[in-house]
Amino acid sequence: MTTKILPVAIAIAIALTAGSARASGGDRSTLVLSLAPNLAVPVSCPGSLFGFALDLKSLGGRSLGSGRSCVSSIDGCDPFVAFCRRTVRATLTLDLARGSLTVPIKLIESLPTESSFIQLGSGEVRGGTGAYATARGRVTGGGAGEFDGQFIFHGRLVYAAELSGVR
Repeated sequence: MTTKILPVAIAIAIALTAGSARASGGDRSTLVLSLAPNLAVPVSCPGSLFGFALDLKSLGGRSLGSGRSCVSSIDGCDPFVAFCRRTVRATLTLDLARGSLTVPIKLIESLPTESSFIQLGSGEVRGGTGAYATARGRVTGGGAGEFDGQFIFHGRLVYAAELSGVR
């Protein structure tokens, strides 16, 4: 990944999702999370193409939980060409201390190399448990990253959940 693309993508993602890790006012709550794919942890995603685990952290680096992304479709970049664009449809499940959120999400990605990506995503909350059982809202964000030769993720993905109905 070029040295200019990653900082620009991260700046865009942070600008789109600026805020604290958890803010609330009345019936509204905002969660801002840094997501990191963790390919070393097995996950179950029946009916999906594949899935992978997610480490969830605050923007300051404090662990907020775990999650998984179950990928149901990928359209584009076949065959791969540098900076090709693809659309990925997935279901995010975010397991947090007070409950979980389930979010079908659409990701628009550009791939500078076969192991790197720039991503923007959005989706509507479709379910939850615990404090999020009646939550409604939208998740948006993005960022950039790459996987090294050991399939370890390097980069930053920042997503914000704008919610109502949180108990």
